[in-house]
Amino acid sequence: DNQFSSARSEFSASGLSDAIQPPSPGNLAALGTTPSQLERAGPEDQAFVSEQVGVLHQIITNTFKKDGAGWATNLLHASARDGTITFLTTALREVVGKLSAQHLGNMPDHVKIAASSTVLAGLGILNVASAIRQEVDGSANWLTRSARLSTVALLGGASGVAYATGGLGSAAPLLIKATAYAAARDGINTFVMLNDNRARGVPTSFAALAVNMIAYGVNQFTVNTFQGLGISHSGTSSEAQDESLRGAFRHIAAFSAGNALGEAADAITYPALMSYFDKVGQGLREGLAHRIQEGERMGIAGVKKLRLAAGLRLPTGEDILNKVSGVMLPRASLFAILFLLLNAMNKIGPKAGLNAKNSEILLNAVAGASIALMSVIFVSTTATLARR
Repeated sequence: DNQFSSARSEFSASGLSDAIQPPSPGNLAALGTTPSQLERAGPEDQAFVSEQVGVLHQIITNTFKKDGAGWATNLLHASARDGTITFLTTALREVVGKLSAQHLGNMPDHVKIAASSTVLAGLGILNVASAIRQEVDGSANWLTRSARLSTVALLGGASGVAYATGGLGSAAPLLIKATAYAAARDGINTFVMLNDNRARGVPTSFAALAVNMIAYGVNQFTVNTFQGLGISHSGTSSEAQDESLRGAFRHIAAFSAGNALGEAADAITYPALMSYFDKVGQGLREGLAHRIQEGERMGIAGVKKLRLAAGLRLPTGEDILNKVSGVMLPRASLFAILFLLLNAMNKIGPKAGLNAKNSEILLNAVAGASIALMSVIFVSTTATLARR
Protein backbone atom coordinates (compact mmCIF):
# COMPACT_ATOMS: atom_id res chain seq x y z
CA ASP A 1 0.00 0.00 0.00
CA ASN A 2 1.36 3.05 -0.27
CA GLN A 3 1.64 6.90 -0.30
CA PHE A 4 3.68 8.88 -2.56
CA SER A 5 4.76 12.44 -2.36
CA SER A 6 6.33 15.27 -4.30
CA ALA A 7 3.10 15.26 -6.23
CA ARG A 8 1.47 13.98 -3.08
CA SER A 9 0.24 16.60 -0.71
CA GLU A 10 2.41 15.08 2.00
CA PHE A 11 5.56 16.35 0.25
CA SER A 12 4.12 19.50 -1.30
CA ALA A 13 2.54 20.78 1.90
CA SER A 14 3.53 23.99 3.59
CA GLY A 15 6.64 24.14 5.74
CA LEU A 16 6.55 22.73 9.22
CA SER A 17 7.31 26.05 10.86
CA ASP A 18 3.98 27.36 9.53
CA ALA A 19 2.12 24.32 10.80
CA ILE A 20 3.60 23.95 14.27
CA GLN A 21 4.82 26.67 16.55
CA PRO A 22 6.68 24.85 19.33
CA PRO A 23 7.93 26.90 22.26
CA SER A 24 11.12 28.75 21.51
CA PRO A 25 14.14 28.14 23.72
CA GLY A 26 13.38 31.32 25.65
CA ASN A 27 9.64 30.84 25.94
CA LEU A 28 9.62 28.60 29.00
CA ALA A 29 6.12 29.65 29.99
CA ALA A 30 4.83 27.54 27.09
CA LEU A 31 6.09 24.51 28.97
CA GLY A 32 3.99 25.33 32.01
CA THR A 33 6.79 26.99 33.97
CA THR A 34 5.54 29.92 36.03
CA PRO A 35 7.56 33.10 36.68
CA SER A 36 7.92 32.21 40.36
CA GLN A 37 9.40 28.85 39.42
CA LEU A 38 11.84 30.57 37.10
CA GLU A 39 12.86 32.96 39.85
CA ARG A 40 13.65 30.05 42.15
CA ALA A 41 15.51 28.18 39.42
CA GLY A 42 19.19 28.86 39.14
CA PRO A 43 20.90 30.01 35.95
CA GLU A 44 22.15 26.48 35.30
CA ASP A 45 18.62 25.06 35.57
CA GLN A 46 17.25 27.68 33.21
CA ALA A 47 20.04 27.04 30.74
CA PHE A 48 19.41 23.28 30.90
CA VAL A 49 15.68 23.67 30.24
CA SER A 50 16.34 26.12 27.41
CA GLU A 51 18.80 23.69 25.86
CA GLN A 52 16.31 20.81 26.03
CA VAL A 53 13.58 22.94 24.48
CA GLY A 54 16.00 23.91 21.72
CA VAL A 55 16.82 20.26 21.00
CA LEU A 56 13.12 19.37 20.96
CA HIS A 57 12.48 22.22 18.53
CA GLN A 58 15.26 20.95 16.27
CA ILE A 59 13.82 17.42 16.30
CA ILE A 60 10.31 18.64 15.49
CA THR A 61 11.44 20.91 12.66
CA ASN A 62 14.50 18.83 11.67
CA THR A 63 16.80 21.82 11.26
CA PHE A 64 19.96 19.89 12.11
CA LYS A 65 23.02 21.05 10.20
CA LYS A 66 24.89 17.77 10.52
CA ASP A 67 23.80 15.16 8.01
CA GLY A 68 23.92 12.28 10.50
CA ALA A 69 21.54 13.97 12.93
CA GLY A 70 19.33 15.13 10.07
CA TRP A 71 18.99 11.64 8.63
CA ALA A 72 18.38 10.07 12.04
CA THR A 73 15.51 12.53 12.41
CA ASN A 74 14.34 11.70 8.88
CA LEU A 75 13.97 8.07 9.92
CA LEU A 76 12.21 9.09 13.12
CA HIS A 77 9.64 11.26 11.35
CA ALA A 78 8.97 8.78 8.53
CA SER A 79 8.52 5.91 10.98
CA ALA A 80 6.41 7.91 13.41
CA ARG A 81 4.19 9.40 10.75
CA ASP A 82 3.85 6.93 7.85
CA GLY A 83 4.56 3.84 9.93
CA THR A 84 2.08 4.67 12.68
CA ILE A 85 -0.68 5.94 10.41
CA THR A 86 -0.33 2.98 8.05
CA PHE A 87 -0.42 0.49 10.91
CA LEU A 88 -3.57 2.01 12.42
CA THR A 89 -5.44 2.48 9.15
CA THR A 90 -4.47 -0.96 7.80
CA ALA A 91 -5.72 -2.56 11.01
CA LEU A 92 -8.97 -0.62 10.66
CA ARG A 93 -9.21 -1.63 7.00
CA GLU A 94 -8.84 -5.31 7.77
CA VAL A 95 -11.31 -5.21 10.66
CA VAL A 96 -13.83 -3.52 8.34
CA GLY A 97 -13.07 -6.18 5.73
CA LYS A 98 -13.62 -9.03 8.19
CA LEU A 99 -16.91 -7.61 9.44
CA SER A 100 -18.09 -6.90 5.88
CA ALA A 101 -17.23 -10.44 4.78
CA GLN A 102 -19.10 -11.89 7.74
CA HIS A 103 -22.14 -9.70 7.12
CA LEU A 104 -22.26 -10.42 3.38
CA GLY A 105 -21.27 -14.08 3.70
CA ASN A 106 -24.80 -15.45 3.73
CA MET A 107 -26.24 -12.89 1.34
CA PRO A 108 -27.37 -14.00 -2.15
CA ASP A 109 -25.00 -13.29 -5.02
CA HIS A 110 -27.13 -10.54 -6.53
CA VAL A 111 -26.86 -8.55 -3.29
CA LYS A 112 -23.07 -8.89 -3.28
CA ILE A 113 -22.85 -7.92 -6.95
CA ALA A 114 -25.07 -4.91 -6.27
CA ALA A 115 -22.80 -3.85 -3.39
CA SER A 116 -19.68 -4.15 -5.56
CA SER A 117 -21.33 -2.35 -8.46
CA THR A 118 -22.42 0.50 -6.20
CA VAL A 119 -18.87 1.07 -4.93
CA LEU A 120 -17.35 0.86 -8.41
CA ALA A 121 -19.96 3.11 -10.00
CA GLY A 122 -19.49 5.65 -7.22
CA LEU A 123 -15.72 5.68 -7.71
CA GLY A 124 -16.10 6.05 -11.47
CA ILE A 125 -18.55 8.95 -11.19
CA LEU A 126 -16.39 10.73 -8.61
CA ASN A 127 -13.30 10.37 -10.83
CA VAL A 128 -15.16 11.95 -13.74
CA ALA A 129 -16.43 14.75 -11.47
CA SER A 130 -12.91 15.34 -10.16
CA ALA A 131 -11.53 15.51 -13.70
CA ILE A 132 -14.17 18.09 -14.62
CA ARG A 133 -13.29 20.12 -11.51
CA GLN A 134 -9.62 20.15 -12.53
CA GLU A 135 -10.54 21.39 -16.00
CA VAL A 136 -12.72 24.15 -14.56
CA ASP A 137 -10.18 25.42 -12.03
CA GLY A 138 -7.30 25.17 -14.49
CA SER A 139 -5.22 22.64 -12.54
CA ALA A 140 -5.51 19.92 -15.19
CA ASN A 141 -2.58 19.07 -17.46
CA TRP A 142 -1.71 16.21 -19.77
CA LEU A 143 -0.38 14.17 -16.87
CA THR A 144 -3.47 14.45 -14.67
CA ARG A 145 -5.77 13.89 -17.65
CA SER A 146 -3.92 10.72 -18.62
CA ALA A 147 -3.98 9.45 -15.04
CA ARG A 148 -7.71 10.10 -14.58
CA LEU A 149 -8.51 8.45 -17.90
CA SER A 150 -6.34 5.45 -17.00
CA THR A 151 -8.03 5.13 -13.61
CA VAL A 152 -11.54 5.12 -15.08
CA ALA A 153 -10.48 2.68 -17.80
CA LEU A 154 -8.84 0.36 -15.27
CA LEU A 155 -11.91 0.47 -13.04
CA GLY A 156 -14.03 -0.62 -15.98
CA GLY A 157 -11.55 -3.27 -17.10
CA ALA A 158 -11.06 -4.74 -13.63
CA SER A 159 -14.83 -4.82 -13.12
CA GLY A 160 -15.22 -6.72 -16.38
CA VAL A 161 -12.51 -9.23 -15.42
CA ALA A 162 -14.10 -9.73 -12.01
CA TYR A 163 -17.52 -10.31 -13.54
CA ALA A 164 -16.16 -12.71 -16.17
CA THR A 165 -14.37 -14.81 -13.55
CA GLY A 166 -17.37 -14.83 -11.23
CA GLY A 167 -15.62 -12.77 -8.59
CA LEU A 168 -17.52 -9.48 -8.71
CA GLY A 169 -19.83 -10.45 -5.86
CA SER A 170 -17.12 -11.95 -3.66
CA ALA A 171 -15.06 -8.78 -4.10
CA ALA A 172 -17.62 -6.65 -2.23
CA PRO A 173 -15.83 -6.85 1.17
CA LEU A 174 -12.54 -5.99 -0.56
CA LEU A 175 -14.05 -2.91 -2.19
CA ILE A 176 -15.65 -1.79 1.06
CA LYS A 177 -12.38 -2.08 2.97
CA ALA A 178 -10.48 -0.28 0.19
CA THR A 179 -12.84 2.67 0.51
CA ALA A 180 -12.60 2.64 4.31
CA TYR A 181 -8.79 2.56 4.13
CA ALA A 182 -8.52 5.55 1.81
CA ALA A 183 -11.01 7.55 3.88
CA ALA A 184 -9.21 6.81 7.16
CA ARG A 185 -5.66 7.24 5.93
CA ASP A 186 -6.14 10.43 3.98
CA GLY A 187 -8.50 11.77 6.62
CA ILE A 188 -5.63 11.58 9.12
CA ASN A 189 -3.15 12.87 6.54
CA THR A 190 -5.29 15.98 6.18
CA PHE A 191 -4.19 16.96 9.68
CA VAL A 192 -0.79 15.22 9.93
CA MET A 193 1.76 15.85 7.20
CA LEU A 194 5.22 14.62 6.32
CA ASN A 195 7.01 17.72 5.05
CA ASP A 196 10.37 18.00 3.35
CA ASN A 197 12.75 20.79 2.40
CA ARG A 198 12.25 20.35 -1.34
CA ALA A 199 11.67 23.66 -3.10
CA ARG A 200 8.05 24.41 -3.86
CA GLY A 201 6.88 24.38 -7.44
CA VAL A 202 9.60 21.99 -8.61
CA PRO A 203 7.96 19.55 -11.05
CA THR A 204 7.88 15.83 -10.45
CA SER A 205 11.09 14.10 -11.51
CA PHE A 206 10.18 11.33 -13.92
CA ALA A 207 13.56 9.68 -13.40
CA ALA A 208 12.89 9.52 -9.66
CA LEU A 209 9.38 8.25 -10.33
CA ALA A 210 10.69 5.48 -12.60
CA VAL A 211 13.37 4.33 -10.15
CA ASN A 212 10.93 4.51 -7.26
CA MET A 213 8.47 2.38 -9.21
CA ILE A 214 11.04 -0.42 -9.29
CA ALA A 215 12.02 0.08 -5.64
CA TYR A 216 8.39 0.15 -4.56
CA GLY A 217 7.63 -3.01 -6.52
CA VAL A 218 10.42 -4.85 -4.69
CA ASN A 219 9.20 -3.29 -1.44
CA GLN A 220 5.66 -4.57 -1.93
CA PHE A 221 6.75 -8.03 -3.09
CA THR A 222 8.77 -8.33 0.14
CA VAL A 223 5.85 -7.11 2.24
CA ASN A 224 3.40 -9.47 0.53
CA THR A 225 5.78 -12.40 0.99
CA PHE A 226 6.17 -11.59 4.69
CA GLN A 227 2.41 -11.34 5.07
CA GLY A 228 2.03 -14.82 3.62
CA LEU A 229 4.32 -16.57 6.12
CA GLY A 230 1.40 -17.63 8.31
CA ILE A 231 1.97 -15.26 11.21
CA SER A 232 -0.30 -12.73 9.56
CA HIS A 233 -3.36 -12.67 7.38
CA SER A 234 -5.84 -10.10 6.17
CA GLY A 235 -9.29 -9.63 7.60
CA THR A 236 -10.95 -10.96 4.44
CA SER A 237 -8.86 -14.15 4.31
CA SER A 238 -10.46 -17.53 4.93
CA GLU A 239 -8.30 -17.93 8.05
CA ALA A 240 -9.68 -14.72 9.53
CA GLN A 241 -13.24 -15.74 8.75
CA ASP A 242 -12.78 -18.94 10.77
CA GLU A 243 -11.77 -16.94 13.87
CA SER A 244 -13.45 -14.45 16.12
CA LEU A 245 -12.43 -10.83 15.78
CA ARG A 246 -10.45 -11.09 19.01
CA GLY A 247 -8.66 -14.22 17.82
CA ALA A 248 -7.93 -12.81 14.37
CA PHE A 249 -6.73 -9.42 15.53
CA ARG A 250 -3.16 -10.49 16.40
CA HIS A 251 -2.79 -11.83 12.86
CA ILE A 252 -4.32 -8.64 11.49
CA ALA A 253 -1.86 -6.64 13.63
CA ALA A 254 1.07 -8.58 12.14
CA PHE A 255 -0.35 -7.98 8.67
CA SER A 256 -0.64 -4.25 9.44
CA ALA A 257 2.92 -4.14 10.77
CA GLY A 258 4.18 -5.46 7.43
CA ASN A 259 2.34 -2.70 5.61
CA ALA A 260 3.68 -0.12 8.06
CA LEU A 261 7.28 -1.19 7.47
CA GLY A 262 6.81 -0.98 3.72
CA GLU A 263 5.25 2.47 3.86
CA ALA A 264 7.86 3.82 6.28
CA ALA A 265 10.58 2.60 3.90
CA ASP A 266 8.88 4.28 0.95
CA ALA A 267 8.45 7.50 2.95
CA ILE A 268 12.26 7.63 3.03
CA THR A 269 13.05 6.19 -0.40
CA TYR A 270 10.82 8.39 -2.53
CA PRO A 271 11.92 11.83 -1.22
CA ALA A 272 15.55 10.65 -1.24
CA LEU A 273 15.24 9.76 -4.92
CA MET A 274 13.58 13.09 -5.63
CA SER A 275 16.42 14.92 -3.86
CA TYR A 276 19.01 12.94 -5.83
CA PHE A 277 17.52 13.51 -9.27
CA ASP A 278 16.64 17.14 -8.52
CA LYS A 279 20.32 17.90 -7.99
CA VAL A 280 21.43 15.81 -10.97
CA GLY A 281 18.93 17.64 -13.16
CA GLN A 282 20.03 21.00 -11.79
CA GLY A 283 23.64 20.18 -12.55
CA LEU A 284 22.80 19.21 -16.13
CA ARG A 285 20.74 22.35 -16.70
CA GLU A 286 23.43 24.64 -15.31
CA GLY A 287 26.25 22.85 -17.09
CA LEU A 288 27.86 21.79 -13.82
CA ALA A 289 27.56 18.04 -14.28
CA HIS A 290 29.70 17.41 -17.36
CA ARG A 291 30.53 13.88 -16.28
CA ILE A 292 28.55 11.09 -14.70
CA GLN A 293 30.74 11.21 -11.60
CA GLU A 294 29.99 14.90 -11.08
CA GLY A 295 26.26 14.30 -11.46
CA GLU A 296 26.40 11.46 -8.95
CA ARG A 297 28.33 13.63 -6.51
CA MET A 298 25.73 16.40 -6.74
CA GLY A 299 22.90 13.90 -6.35
CA ILE A 300 24.41 12.31 -3.25
CA ALA A 301 24.98 15.77 -1.77
CA GLY A 302 21.29 16.49 -2.34
CA VAL A 303 20.29 13.29 -0.55
CA LYS A 304 22.48 14.17 2.43
CA LYS A 305 20.73 17.53 2.77
CA LEU A 306 17.22 16.00 2.70
CA ARG A 307 15.23 16.86 5.80
CA LEU A 308 11.84 15.33 6.64
CA ALA A 309 9.61 16.67 9.40
CA ALA A 310 6.12 15.64 10.50
CA GLY A 311 3.73 18.51 11.11
CA LEU A 312 0.19 19.29 12.20
CA ARG A 313 -2.20 21.73 10.59
CA LEU A 314 -5.83 22.81 10.73
CA PRO A 315 -7.07 22.35 7.15
CA THR A 316 -9.40 24.74 5.38
CA GLY A 317 -12.45 23.62 3.43
CA GLU A 318 -10.43 23.91 0.23
CA ASP A 319 -7.69 21.72 1.73
CA ILE A 320 -10.22 19.02 2.58
CA LEU A 321 -11.79 19.14 -0.88
CA ASN A 322 -8.37 18.91 -2.53
CA LYS A 323 -7.41 15.98 -0.29
CA VAL A 324 -10.63 14.09 -1.07
CA SER A 325 -10.55 14.61 -4.84
CA GLY A 326 -6.79 14.68 -5.30
CA VAL A 327 -5.52 11.91 -3.01
CA MET A 328 -8.29 9.97 -1.26
CA LEU A 329 -10.24 9.23 -4.44
CA PRO A 330 -7.22 8.04 -6.47
CA ARG A 331 -6.09 5.86 -3.55
CA ALA A 332 -9.53 4.25 -3.14
CA SER A 333 -9.83 3.73 -6.90
CA LEU A 334 -6.43 2.11 -7.33
CA PHE A 335 -6.91 -0.18 -4.33
CA ALA A 336 -10.30 -1.20 -5.71
CA ILE A 337 -8.65 -2.06 -9.03
CA LEU A 338 -5.87 -3.99 -7.30
CA PHE A 339 -8.23 -5.98 -5.08
CA LEU A 340 -10.47 -6.86 -8.02
CA LEU A 341 -7.54 -8.16 -10.06
CA LEU A 342 -6.01 -10.12 -7.17
CA ASN A 343 -9.38 -11.63 -6.32
CA ALA A 344 -9.75 -12.71 -9.95
CA MET A 345 -6.25 -14.22 -9.92
CA ASN A 346 -7.11 -16.20 -6.80
CA LYS A 347 -9.88 -17.83 -8.78
CA ILE A 348 -7.82 -18.34 -11.93
CA GLY A 349 -4.75 -19.86 -10.20
CA PRO A 350 -6.29 -23.22 -9.23
CA LYS A 351 -7.90 -23.52 -12.67
CA ALA A 352 -4.47 -23.10 -14.26
CA GLY A 353 -3.16 -26.09 -12.32
CA LEU A 354 -0.74 -24.13 -10.12
CA ASN A 355 0.04 -25.53 -6.70
CA ALA A 356 -0.52 -23.37 -3.64
CA LYS A 357 3.13 -22.28 -3.30
CA ASN A 358 3.65 -21.31 -6.93
CA SER A 359 0.26 -19.62 -7.02
CA GLU A 360 1.20 -17.51 -3.99
CA ILE A 361 4.59 -16.52 -5.44
CA LEU A 362 2.95 -15.52 -8.72
CA LEU A 363 0.26 -13.59 -6.87
CA ASN A 364 2.83 -11.69 -4.79
CA ALA A 365 4.88 -10.86 -7.88
CA VAL A 366 1.84 -9.61 -9.78
CA ALA A 367 0.69 -7.65 -6.73
CA GLY A 368 4.09 -5.98 -6.34
CA ALA A 369 4.32 -5.12 -10.03
CA SER A 370 0.74 -3.86 -10.13
CA ILE A 371 1.19 -1.64 -7.09
CA ALA A 372 4.41 -0.26 -8.54
CA LEU A 373 2.72 0.63 -11.83
CA MET A 374 -0.28 2.09 -10.03
CA SER A 375 2.04 4.25 -7.96
CA VAL A 376 2.90 6.11 -11.16
CA ILE A 377 -0.79 6.71 -11.87
CA PHE A 378 -1.33 7.81 -8.28
CA VAL A 379 1.44 10.39 -8.38
CA SER A 380 0.41 11.54 -11.85
CA THR A 381 -3.17 12.06 -10.72
CA THR A 382 -2.01 14.39 -7.96
CA ALA A 383 0.74 16.06 -9.97
CA THR A 384 1.04 19.82 -9.64
CA LEU A 385 2.90 20.53 -12.86
CA ALA A 386 2.03 23.76 -14.64
CA ARG A 387 -0.85 23.39 -17.05
CA ARG A 388 0.18 22.60 -20.63
